[in-house]
Amino acid sequence: MPFNIERDFEDALISKLTEINNQWSKKILEYKSEKDFLKNWADILFKNNNTIDRLNGCPLTDTEIESLVSYINRLSTPYEINKLLNNKFIPLERDNPNDTLHYHNGTIYLLIFDKDEIAAGKSEYQIARQPIFHLPSEVLGCRKGDITLLINGLPLIHIELKRSNVPLSQAVNQIEKYMKHGVFSGLFSFVQVFIAMNPEETIYFANPGRNKRFNPDYYFHWGDFNNKAINDWVDVSSTLLSIPMAHRLIGYGTISDAKDKTLKVMRSYQYHAAWKIYTRVLGRQDRTMPDQKGGYVYHTTGSGKTLTSFKCAQLIASTGKIDKILFLMDRSELRKQTFDNYINFSDGEDIQDTDNVNNLKAKLKSNDKSQLIVTSIQKMSRLTNGSDLISSIDIEKICKKKLVFIIDEAHRDVAGRMLANIKSTYRNAMFFGFTGTPIMDVNATNGITTEGLFGEQLHSYNILEGIRDGNVLGFKPIKVLTFNESDLRNQIGKKKADITDISQATKIQYDIYQEWMNKDLKSIEDELPSMLYSEGNSGCEHRKKVVQNILDNWDVLSYRNKFHHIFATSSIREAVEYYKLLKNNDRGLTVTAIFDPYTDNSTSDTRKDDCVEEILRDYNLMFSTSYNVANYSGFKSDVCAKLSHTEPYSDLENNPDCAINIVIVVN
Repeated sequence: MPFNIERDFEDALISKLTEINNQWSKKILEYKSEKDFLKNWADILFKNNNTIDRLNGCPLTDTEIESLVSYINRLSTPYEINKLLNNKFIPLERDNPNDTLHYHNGTIYLLIFDKDEIAAGKSEYQIARQPIFHLPSEVLGCRKGDITLLINGLPLIHIELKRSNVPLSQAVNQIEKYMKHGVFSGLFSFVQVFIAMNPEETIYFANPGRNKRFNPDYYFHWGDFNNKAINDWVDVSSTLLSIPMAHRLIGYGTISDAKDKTLKVMRSYQYHAAWKIYTRVLGRQDRTMPDQKGGYVYHTTGSGKTLTSFKCAQLIASTGKIDKILFLMDRSELRKQTFDNYINFSDGEDIQDTDNVNNLKAKLKSNDKSQLIVTSIQKMSRLTNGSDLISSIDIEKICKKKLVFIIDEAHRDVAGRMLANIKSTYRNAMFFGFTGTPIMDVNATNGITTEGLFGEQLHSYNILEGIRDGNVLGFKPIKVLTFNESDLRNQIGKKKADITDISQATKIQYDIYQEWMNKDLKSIEDELPSMLYSEGNSGCEHRKKVVQNILDNWDVLSYRNKFHHIFATSSIREAVEYYKLLKNNDRGLTVTAIFDPYTDNSTSDTRKDDCVEEILRDYNLMFSTSYNVANYSGFKSDVCAKLSHTEPYSDLENNPDCAINIVIVVN
């Protein structure tokens, strides 16, 4: 049933929220001004903090409320407000310190929000209809919003509504206007999530703040556990806007990212995966027998697994039931990048990096409260049974701790021995995997699958869903033939008909030949040996045409050098051949190659060393660096920093001479 009048939709939504979930107070705050909201907040603050060491029976004065508002206004961004919410408390210097028996220089700390106290105890949930926004200009007068949701008196979610068949862009534009006019200041600085809603569709997004632009790339639809978008207003009311979900969205689903000082909010699939792992860890605590297989999360590449895995760890740590949570990466440069991301997400939480194996061992043995450790699977595998780097006594000491391992790129560990050794050594630990390309029965080697190693799939979000939702970039496959198509058909047709000369073919042979001449091109290519593209004169010609195609189309493909490019090859030998063809190009492109020189058998060891030395010499000449084989890992880290525009290359757009145009990688 459509709503042709917005007020009717507003009435229905409020009624549904209080009806579906009785946690929302039925006493609606109607047409309240900021002064009314401050009085409401002060009353709740007094109720939640009326203890001897805080308010001690003395309500907040008007001056103290003004002091709190001044403190809030000094936190000029949603990023800073989110950090305040995560800290739970706001400082206040009392007018009369003697009102409080226990105080430090007259300052007390008032509880304002507890993300873990959901639908219980001191948490109070209110709905405000048409809050009155007083604008700074007399000419603009005042405005009325639609609906604001408050937790403990704090306006944390603001909703703008539109009637049926009115596009959501109008609701977003309304929010943008309010932001421009300075509406979301003072107590309304606490708004963390905006919701634009009509009866047929709903989007949500983090508060970008007054000095940041509204970016449609970060407007999300809420989805159910199976990633089906939830748009109908009744379903949105009973899921996203219900309690406990609305509380969890603010407490667990928001992230203050220190890298660019922005507030972020999780997509629904990220939340569902993190919550599933969290509940799995909680359930494990009640078991008498250890179960190492926690499960795995299948989220497609590019969908934000780093943020999801961090929130998993944060939720696990919040239980207080786990001693150490270890993130295991399979590449050293990825470990550093992941550690930096976790630090940016952590909001001051102690996240520990590991420089070497002894450093890792010390952190595992330690009884300090630092729970989150980022390390490589290679380092961890050296602290297993039989290693001369750790004693059996130390292993037993570590085994007594409650450990959770989160494995990144888990598909890479399925057939390896390192993870198996770690699991057999730390037998009471719980293991979770994250992967964008799980190993299943259809692509398993020796019958070993991701599920067999980690346990059941806890949540999935595949590439099709990611492209559909706009959360993952789509693909643009372009086919470029490097061999003449008719020549290929002719050669395969002759081979299949077992002839060398068509004029001498029997009728049966000719029919077979004609059949293959008319087959689709994929069927023809499936019959071609891989060596055609890599060996002999034909392989050389193929590579030359690939390189020439890249150079001929560079301006279009690169958007005039706006993008870096990754060139994937099948072996180190192939990478080296392409490197030699590309490095002296006539377009002035900077090219390098990055691979592990110790793990590929397609090139002799001597030649591999020569190749690595050549690549490093060229790189040093291009960028005035001094890398050598001994510090090859430093070279890899430098390349990764250039690709990801992280320090010291965060301003790479304005320093194009430091940029790499093409990075050649292997396998």
